[in-house]
Amino acid sequence: MPRFSIIVPSHGVAGRLGQALDSVLAQSFGDFELIPVCDAAGSPAAGVAAGHAEQDSRVAPVHAPPSEGLAGARNAGVRAATGTYLLFLDGDDVLVPGALAALDARLAETGPVDVLPCEHERVPWWEGEPTRPAAPLLEHAPGGAFAPARAP
Repeated sequence: MPRFSIIVPSHGVAGRLGQALDSVLAQSFGDFELIPVCDAAGSPAAGVAAGHAEQDSRVAPVHAPPSEGLAGARNAGVRAATGTYLLFLDGDDVLVPGALAALDARLAETGPVDVLPCEHERVPWWEGEPTRPAAPLLEHAPGGAFAPARAP
């Protein structure tokens, strides 16, 4: 069983999906399965996912109809997942180098957890400056929850 199952819904982002998958496959920590969720076998994203699956056995594409939306795509990925922990990465996002190793190290420190929040920075490819969308949510978290800065 892999440590992480990384689910990547790809509806409408076929042009960026290769970058997202490459960023996962380039991680120094390799105990994961990568599950790109594509619309249908003949879709452009499915072609990208199939090409990555041919190159790396950790890539296991699945399909979900576009009518099921993002939640349906994520659920299809969850049904296919066999890892201990689930991670979700949008098809137009990337993991920075060392991200999985950092998550694994934190889990080794804390022991098993149900949820491990991690901050991310959104770098819009269309325009604008990077943002930290989770920051406002974490700042107002109830007692017992903490922001990543308190326990890096």
